[in-house]
Order: sequence, then structure tokens, then C-alpha cells
Amino acid sequence: MNNNKTARALARLTFHLVTSIQEKQTRLANKLGLTEAELRCLLSLGTDKGLSNTNVGIRMHLSRSRVTRILEGLEAKGYLIRGFNRKDGRFLSLTLSRKGRIFILKLKKQSIVIVSRILNEIKSSQRKLLILTMENLNSASKSKIRKTKIPTTS
Repeated sequence: MNNNKTARALARLTFHLVTSIQEKQTRLANKLGLTEAELRCLLSLGTDKGLSNTNVGIRMHLSRSRVTRILEGLEAKGYLIRGFNRKDGRFLSLTLSRKGRIFILKLKKQSIVIVSRILNEIKSSQRKLLILTMENLNSASKSKIRKTKIPTTS
């Protein structure tokens, strides 16, 4: 397969994979009574402690005001604790609540179960190559995506 055909096939597969993941996240958010942005925020926080609104905004590529609304929603739903930094009262320190930590741990465990089911569909002899290929693709895409101009609709 030449490079152009390979690129088209990989782009198609990546698009379908991303779409599938986004659909799953939408269903999960709806099931939990979260907005998609709140779920993305929880996932971006992971188990990190002491993050600020600015850190979250950078991770999610959102404005501080949008991040503040998302964080207020997560706090109201019991997933997040926002506290003021004792050294600098302007700085909010974000930490997952017990409910938030349990959610992230359950989500990680569920992800492992799902990936295990997927791996059962793949020959064991192909699994190491799959991981190596995905690591290479992930590494290469990180450097190229940052340098790629995103087309606009206008």
C-alpha cells in the first residue's frame, strides 16, 4: 500500500475510533448526569491534586470563564473540591472529592475490561506489534498535530 492509501486508511480508521470514543463519553456523561464538558474535565484532572483553573483551561483548551462554569458544576455535583491556596488567596486549588476519585478509579478499571475484551478479538501474536505501532503513532501524531494548520469553515 502506498503512503497516500495508507494515510487515507489510517485517517478513516482514526476518525471512526475517535467517533466511537466520543459517543461512549456522551452516553457515560448522560448516564451520570454530567455535561460532556464536565466529563472531559474530570478525565483531564485524573488523580492530579492541587491544579488551578488555569491548568485545567490549558489542558482542555478552554477560557478561564468556561472552565470556572464547568468546575462549579462538578463541585455542585460532588465530584470536585475547590479550595483557596493559603499562600495566595487568588489561587484556587482543585482536588477530586472522594466521589470523584472513586469515579476515576472505576472508569480506569472499566477501560481495562473493555480493552481486554477488544484484545480477545486480536491474535496474541499480533498484540505486541499493535502496542508498538500505537506507541509510534501516538508519538508521531503529537509532534505533527501541533504543527498542523487546522482548516476553517470560512
